[in-house]
Amino acid sequence: SGDWKLGGLSQTIPLTRPDGTPTRWEFPESHSSLPYYVQRNFDFMAPEYAIDEQITTSSDMFSLGCLLYAVHNKGSPPFWNHSSIATLKSNMQHTVQLKGMEGWDPDLRGLITQLVTRSPTHPIPRPTPETIASHTFFNSLPISTLNFLERSNFASKPREEKIAFMKGLTSVLDKFSRSLRERKILSALLEEMKDPYLLPSILPNVFVISNDLSPQQFASRVLPSLKPLFAVKEPPQNMMTLLDNLTMLQEKTDKTVFKEHVLPLVYNALESEHVVVQERALKTVPDLCETIDYAEVQSVLFPRVALVFTKTKVLSVKVNTLVCFLSMVKTLDQSSLTQKLVPLLSKIRTKEPSVMMATLNVHEAMGVKVDREAVATLVLPHLWTMSMGPLLNVTQFSRFMSVIKALGERVEREHGQYLRDSQRNEDRSASVDATGVAIPQLGGEVDFQSLVSGASKLPTPSFVASNTATASANTSSATTNGVSTASWEDD
Repeated sequence: SGDWKLGGLSQTIPLTRPDGTPTRWEFPESHSSLPYYVQRNFDFMAPEYAIDEQITTSSDMFSLGCLLYAVHNKGSPPFWNHSSIATLKSNMQHTVQLKGMEGWDPDLRGLITQLVTRSPTHPIPRPTPETIASHTFFNSLPISTLNFLERSNFASKPREEKIAFMKGLTSVLDKFSRSLRERKILSALLEEMKDPYLLPSILPNVFVISNDLSPQQFASRVLPSLKPLFAVKEPPQNMMTLLDNLTMLQEKTDKTVFKEHVLPLVYNALESEHVVVQERALKTVPDLCETIDYAEVQSVLFPRVALVFTKTKVLSVKVNTLVCFLSMVKTLDQSSLTQKLVPLLSKIRTKEPSVMMATLNVHEAMGVKVDREAVATLVLPHLWTMSMGPLLNVTQFSRFMSVIKALGERVEREHGQYLRDSQRNEDRSASVDATGVAIPQLGGEVDFQSLVSGASKLPTPSFVASNTATASANTSSATTNGVSTASWEDD
């Protein structure tokens, strides 16, 4: 829990003996055969005890000052004496010079300077056990905050004071070290999350501290306390705080945990009766479309946003759903766009310019992705209808015309190319029969009556005449020099 525990009280020395006489001073020895933690630590030993052989409670205040210094200096004391009285004497021969406290709290520096001195009374008397609790450091805002948060103290406070404390805690968290925030304050906050009325005030502090946690620390310490909240719709402030930190939740959890436990938060928020919660959830959708998988967007997220779109009568929510659709266009397939999204947009009846312009943006994005036939038969007719909206100004109407012209040019260009390619293929297929042989083309016109009466003959195709001539030439060559090829066969 971050609490410090003092040990080694067996090394304490009574000021007087049982008979009332002062306790006799003994030389502090170091035994190498014993563990260091059961021996006196020379790094925290007061000079008046080790050097001046005095036994006084002021020595405890010197040691407390060294402890405070070490706590704020990553465990390093003001002086390293290495279990040597000689080294201790060397470090304490002159005025104590404490280094490395430049960035510390001024009250803390002042307290340590008063405690860690060569003499208990010079230059000023050290604070006593009775007076140290009233020092300004122990009454500073961070210390008072920790005292207020103590379990025994905080549990007895009325709920109104607890809420006021949690709201103010966010502004002072940066005054605590990271380890103190994580080990002391975070543990206390997680324990208080059992009270649902405190959650709207506790959660902002939890998320501020969680920013410094690793994903493993977040999953083991914070996430178990947050999981039950993802399905709770009341009070709405809880959902809004969780949605505000959705990016951090996604960074701190793996994909499976985020999909199984965190995404239901968004879905529940979309179903909320509170408009402000719905709008907050819708604003998270565009970023989610960039990170979650296609199947989740297609089968879960899109239908839920579409349901909000059809049910809401709030103009701002309607516009936000259209912004979500725009972010989904590049994720959804063409079938979903033409069979689901386009019919959904065609049901818009409002003539409000904000809705119409948001719808125009969706259609423009779809016009780039769907095929030309869908653009011509689904997208453009709807755009023409909307462009006649009586509430549009000149700039907005010009925007409609610009998109309509761009999509129309795309249809003209692609469909024209399609028709030219089709004509070229028809011409090519008309000149080739099923076997791949060229079909002869007749050379001239023939009168039908003359054809059937036999008075006229079809003109001979050029390739037929050529073949006939070739055959005659072969026959002539066979009888050249008066020798017939038939005589070879007779022989």
